[in-house]
Amino acid sequence: MAAEGRMPSFNKFMVGKFMKTSTMPERVKKLGYDLQHILSDPEVSTSVAMVDIGGGSGELLLEVKETFPYLKASELVVQEFNDAIVDVPGITLATWDFKGNSPQPIKGALIYNLGHVVHNLPDLEAVNLLQKISEAMANYSRLLIHEFSKNVNNGKLHTTMVVLFGGRHRTPSEWHQLAALAGLRVTFEAYPSFGAGLIEMRKL
Repeated sequence: MAAEGRMPSFNKFMVGKFMKTSTMPERVKKLGYDLQHILSDPEVSTSVAMVDIGGGSGELLLEVKETFPYLKASELVVQEFNDAIVDVPGITLATWDFKGNSPQPIKGALIYNLGHVVHNLPDLEAVNLLQKISEAMANYSRLLIHEFSKNVNNGKLHTTMVVLFGGRHRTPSEWHQLAALAGLRVTFEAYPSFGAGLIEMRKL
């Protein structure tokens, strides 16, 4: 895609992907997830509050910063492997190719975030990515995964993931299996009939 000069148009598509109608903090709150409590936990001391892996131009982290303006740019890191993204004002841009052989370079962040990334990956690649993140996590760290549920309402999108990427949407039991293989456990899960769900994982 990069060689064909299509990255700018792809980046623009990803900013508005999946007909998003609310911000990430608003959406997870509706699902029953208390993001504010986690970000303000006085017992956790870390220099990085959230790492958004494959987060494109930083839209999600900018939503988080708008909701929690006390967070500094240095505490919000978007990790990308995309030459078309060179600067994200208000947050920190870092490079990481999660499909490569290098480990997750940011250790001990409070939250690692994967927004509509894992559905592009077959199971072995998904486990490999989750293992890399697990190895970088501290006991207090959390991994948030935003994905559509595997149900009849999302059937066409699921088929698209299978055909184009070899990935797929997953059932709750499949998320638990992936977590266990990566040394993680599911500690929160919400699978709405429509819209993106949320899975939180922590170290075993």
